[in-house]
Amino acid sequence: LAWGFHAEALNLWFQAQRPKPDFVWVFEDDVGYAGDLSNFLRRFDGTREDLLTADVDHRPGKRWWWIDACSDAYAARFATERRRLATREHVQRFSRKLLD
Repeated sequence: LAWGFHAEALNLWFQAQRPKPDFVWVFEDDVGYAGDLSNFLRRFDGTREDLLTADVDHRPGKRWWWIDACSDAYAARFATERRRLATREHVQRFSRKLLD
């Protein structure tokens, strides 16, 4: 997924899946992990949260680096100021409910 297009590209991919998975893990290509990755993922099997991420620390403003890094159609439907949050995207898990 290209920089700045994580949410939009992920959602386009997700909408094409049949059947849609309950959860989707996204790892940036430069994330390193030492050990058995399946053990890490299993630690979250019992959680039902719609988003697992490192932090959600602010609502992006006009000075945010990636404020316009999405298509006009995506911005009109999903990227309203009220709904937009910023977080680190290195490793995240999204629920079907959040992506649908």
